[in-house]
Amino acid sequence: MERRFRLKKEGTFKYVFNKGMRFPAKDFVLITAPSKEGLKIGFSVSKKCGKAVVRNKIKRRLRVIVTELIPDLSKEYFYVIVTKQSIAERSFQELEEEVKSVFENAKKQSKV
Repeated sequence: MERRFRLKKEGTFKYVFNKGMRFPAKDFVLITAPSKEGLKIGFSVSKKCGKAVVRNKIKRRLRVIVTELIPDLSKEYFYVIVTKQSIAERSFQELEEEVKSVFENAKKQSKV
């Protein structure tokens, strides 16, 4: 995923958590919020998911999956994926299917 699409600032994360719409999935929650800066995507992986090696693996997998979806996403939203502990046990294919279905669901419900 290109750096220009990464959500990095703490204030922006707080804005998304406070103002965003939530779309729950089995292993994570997708939160979307309107953006004036353009499309930005962030990941929040808790220490409950595992040690640094495991957390980084989860973020790498999510980045690869979301990179494929970027052309289909609205350029007027921030997206944050907040993971749950169970995500570490999922295979790449299971995770990919789940992420795609949640983004489609968000697109339908909020016209994202």
